[in-house]
Amino acid sequence: MIFTAFSKVSFAIFVTSLMLFLTQKAKAHSYADCIDWRFKNSKNPSWSDKNGVCFGYARRFPLKAKPFAKLDSDDPNRHYQQSHKNPDPSHSLACSNGKEGAEPGADETMGNPISVAYNNKDKRGRKTGVQTISKPGGELCIRWPAKNHAVPDEKIEPVTIALSEVNPKRDPTQLQFLNNIVAKLNYKNCTDKHENSDIWPCGGCFKLPTNLKPGNVVMQWRWRLNSNEWYTSCADINIMRSPVASPNTTSAVSVAKPSADIPPTTTQTPSMTPTTSVSSVTISAIDNPPITTTTPISQATISTVITPTINTTLNVPTSTSAVSSTTLVTDTL
Repeated sequence: MIFTAFSKVSFAIFVTSLMLFLTQKAKAHSYADCIDWRFKNSKNPSWSDKNGVCFGYARRFPLKAKPFAKLDSDDPNRHYQQSHKNPDPSHSLACSNGKEGAEPGADETMGNPISVAYNNKDKRGRKTGVQTISKPGGELCIRWPAKNHAVPDEKIEPVTIALSEVNPKRDPTQLQFLNNIVAKLNYKNCTDKHENSDIWPCGGCFKLPTNLKPGNVVMQWRWRLNSNEWYTSCADINIMRSPVASPNTTSAVSVAKPSADIPPTTTQTPSMTPTTSVSSVTISAIDNPPITTTTPISQATISTVITPTINTTLNVPTSTSAVSSTTLVTDTL
C-alpha cells in the first residue's frame, strides 16, 4: 500500500513536470530583443546583459518588464507568429498589429508619427525603448533569445533581415520585405551558454546599404521555426546623413585671404581683352612643393589695359599663413 501510494505520487509529479516542460517548449518562440546592440569588449563579443548595452529597440518594446528572454510570456506576449491560413508567406501581415496571426503578439505597427513608438509608454504604462539611429553603410548588431532552439541537434534556418524604402507611408507587405532582404544571420550564434538553453543570448551583425538616403526605414527581423511557422519583429531605423567631406584641395596649407588694399604679386599674360577676373592662385610654400588651390583673392574685378608684356611685382603679407610668397596667375578671358 505504502509503495503503491508512493508510486502514484511519483507518477503524478513526473506527469506534472513533463507537462510544464512541454509547455515551456511550446512557448519557446523567439523575437528581436535589441536592434542596436553594442559590445563592451569588441575583442570578446558577448550577447549577455553584463557584456553589452542596447541602443535601439523594436517598436513599443517594454524596458525592464521581465528578465531577458521572458517576454514570450508577457501580456501580450512579445513574439508574433504569422498566420497559417495562407501558406504563401507573402500574404501574411509583416508587422504584428496585436490582433492577427497564429499568435498575435504585441502591437508593432508603425507609429504616427514614427517617434511615438519609442521612448514612450505602452498600453500598460511601461516605458518603451528608444529608436535605432544609424547611417548609410553603418553596422547594426541584433540580439534575440535562443528559446531552446540553438542546441546542436536542431536544424534551424537563418534569420533574415529586410528593409523598406526610405520614409514609407505605411508598413511594407511581406512580399515587399522578401524582395529586399539585406542580410541572413546565424540563429545559433549564441554566447554565455549554460544548462538552460531557453535563455541563451544570441545575435548577429550586418551592415546597412551604403546608398541609403537620410530618413526612416522599416526593418523586419524574421525567423522560421518549422515549415510554416514564421516569427517577426519590426523596428524603425533613423538613417542620418553621413559626415560631409571637406572640399577637394591639393593643399593642407591654410592660406590667408589677401587684403584688398595690399597689392598682390602678379604676372599678367598678354591678351587682347582688357578685362579679367582673378580665378586661381599658385602658392609656393617653404619646404613644400608648389601647391595649387582655388581661393578668391578679392570681390573686386581687376580691370586694366593690356600691353604685350606687363610685369607688376607686389608683396603679400605672410603673418597669418605658412606661405612665404605668392605668385598670382591671372587668365584673361
